[in-house]
Amino acid sequence: MITPEQRQFFEENGYLKISNLLTDEEVIYYQNLYEDFLSNRIDASRYRSDLGGHTNDNTSTATERITQIIVPSRVLPDLLSKALHLKTDALAKQLMGDDMALDFDMLIDKAPFSNTPTPWH
Repeated sequence: MITPEQRQFFEENGYLKISNLLTDEEVIYYQNLYEDFLSNRIDASRYRSDLGGHTNDNTSTATERITQIIVPSRVLPDLLSKALHLKTDALAKQLMGDDMALDFDMLIDKAPFSNTPTPWH
């Protein structure tokens, strides 16, 4: 999966861009799934926060500006057997060794036109 040139680039630069990791069908799956998380059709409130702070837009509800859902795979354990987790796990093992293991996953969504800086840490 990783070419010798990609490995060398990773070792020299500390990162690697992987194009077309997911198929179009897989992207659609995640797009729909993440919309379910963001719209609360999948309740992840226990793991949900707003990194940008809420804003009151003169409605009865506050608007999240940068939604963060930590460990969506705890809410939906099936994610661990889906393409993104499997492929990134395989890549991590190829780049860093067979002892690599998933620590946590995260979903972050920044609302368009929020003009909210994304926190660095």
